[in-house]
Amino acid sequence: MVRVILLKKKNKLGNFGDLLEVRSGYARNYLFPKGLATIATQENIDMIQKEVSSLERKFQLNLIEAEKKAKKISSLKEIKIYVKSKSSGRIFGSVGPLEICKKMKELGFSVRKNEIKIKDGPFRKVGLYRITFVFFQNITSKINLRIVSF
Repeated sequence: MVRVILLKKKNKLGNFGDLLEVRSGYARNYLFPKGLATIATQENIDMIQKEVSSLERKFQLNLIEAEKKAKKISSLKEIKIYVKSKSSGRIFGSVGPLEICKKMKELGFSVRKNEIKIKDGPFRKVGLYRITFVFFQNITSKINLRIVSF
């Protein structure tokens, strides 16, 4: 048996930084060549523990930043986007995450388009819609989007 430290998450084995005891053949022929683990020396254990603590700090910072962002965006009542449309209410083109992202930037918010979740795809009609921003794991913010014809 050999003591190893996982360098990547592996189903049924563990997560990054876990200390395991596996058979030497499994470690030598599978884990080491694929870069999934390294031998557990004291030097490697210390290095991995520093990385794990660094990742945990980064995780906490991202969590705090996402909460601030969600609170700031939820203070908005609604966003208005003006588009050209037919008399029937159908707009020329569509309003999707990219257009919403541009409007948010105009309002002074920094939002990436992959943080914007639209349930049924881009909007193609004038009206009031509810959009969701997903910032980090389960931290979300919902606001109204009003598409207005001009």
